[in-house]
Amino acid sequence: MKNLTLRNITKACHGEYRGPENLLDKEVAGVTIDSRKVEKDYLFIAIDGERVNAHKFIPDTIEKGAMCVISHEDLGETDFPYILVESTGQALLDTAKLYRDSFDIKVVGITGSVGKTSTKEMIASVLSQKYCVHKTDFFEKELYAVLEEYGNHPSFLLMCNGNENEGDFAVLEDLVQKGQRHDNRHLYSASTARTHVKSDEFYVSHVSPKGGITVYEGIPSTDWDKDATSDIDCPVIAHETGQRCMYPNFKERPRGGEIGRAHV
Repeated sequence: MKNLTLRNITKACHGEYRGPENLLDKEVAGVTIDSRKVEKDYLFIAIDGERVNAHKFIPDTIEKGAMCVISHEDLGETDFPYILVESTGQALLDTAKLYRDSFDIKVVGITGSVGKTSTKEMIASVLSQKYCVHKTDFFEKELYAVLEEYGNHPSFLLMCNGNENEGDFAVLEDLVQKGQRHDNRHLYSASTARTHVKSDEFYVSHVSPKGGITVYEGIPSTDWDKDATSDIDCPVIAHETGQRCMYPNFKERPRGGEIGRAHV
């Protein structure tokens, strides 16, 4: 990242660098406070949460290839470089300012209690007619917010982006892939009842490319018309099943075993 050498970061954070001198003028490839997002040559900033001490994840980040970490705890002698600071929260702000000041660009800030996102989108749309514009991605931020808020709940398993969407599914597939990279403990799908995309890990619909999906009437079950769904390469879940009398066969679920297998 432009201008984000370990030397400049240490100076901006008013920290103390502890590590090999030959790395001081090397730029980090990225900055994150989430140990799960660390990649090769990243800078990991250990910011403690209300219940978790982020410093305990430092060994994991080094194993993933982090170039350096910023810590407000004295780690003593280590076999990896780190920058000791008074506050990692302030160090994050200082690093962000250092990076922002590296670019001579105009920045538009929008504040308020209602309408910020709509206003941002309109301004970006107008300015992009003449200029190269970068804006924050509302949908991506919402995706991460949902995963952070509910992702650790034991009942949170499936993540679907929309219901009966139409149009360009490349946008939704991009969100699916970002969710998978962010937290791969869950199953993701782009939408329900319309289009099956390559990144889907499950498919919710009443139709398939081969035609309608038939839920057999009569005895409550989750049996499917296998011919109709044979070209779907992931588990299929019935759409609008609340309109039918359908129940899973719990005898198929061994105690303490797998979550359950899909009927396709």
